[in-house]
Amino acid sequence: MTDRNNVEIRTGDIVYVEGTYFQDDTGVFLVTRSPGDPCWVGDSYSLNRLVGKGKISTAANSVSSWPVRSYVTNHGVREEADRWNRDNATIRVMKPLENMSHVEKYFLDEARYASRQAKRMEARGLSDCPQHDNLKRSEEFFRQVADRVSGRTTEEGRRNTGKEYRYGMRLRGFSMGTAPTQNLKGVRDTDKAITGYWSILIYSVPLTREQVEQYELTPLKA
Repeated sequence: MTDRNNVEIRTGDIVYVEGTYFQDDTGVFLVTRSPGDPCWVGDSYSLNRLVGKGKISTAANSVSSWPVRSYVTNHGVREEADRWNRDNATIRVMKPLENMSHVEKYFLDEARYASRQAKRMEARGLSDCPQHDNLKRSEEFFRQVADRVSGRTTEEGRRNTGKEYRYGMRLRGFSMGTAPTQNLKGVRDTDKAITGYWSILIYSVPLTREQVEQYELTPLKA
């Protein structure tokens, strides 16, 4: 879905919503979930209000959605509000805020939560369960969003300097979910007895410290 200027709306975007029936649905919001996200089955965008210096509001009325939907108990008012919002409410993708650290932390926390849930399933022998795969995809997705909102990514993707960045997998060999796949150029399986690593990963951009620690990788000299 696009905004009023035909700009695609994505998870991690800062948006401005106006023209709504209820004032609580007007303002600056963070897009926390989008249709198609690995962690989201809804057909609308989930929004969370931002307050001073880019902080994510925890107030009771801080959550909204796009398209804007009314959840008041009075049926007549709800129908009137929904009609008004369909005809008058607009959404606009804004430029990133000067301080995006709170937004970055939100998505990193979401990634850590997904990681913890996945590890609990692994401890129970449920690694082959579809829910486990979805948690791993969610973790990587949220880390990618955190990279983008922090400025480590451009609109086209992670910054590519033309260099190669190598990382050793000292605890396990490469398979799906064991390392980030974005910007992964190649994988070389090696003899651990000789190299000290089961696999060596080659990326076109450097991984973040969070990713290196999360996946227990060792940075190597090119």
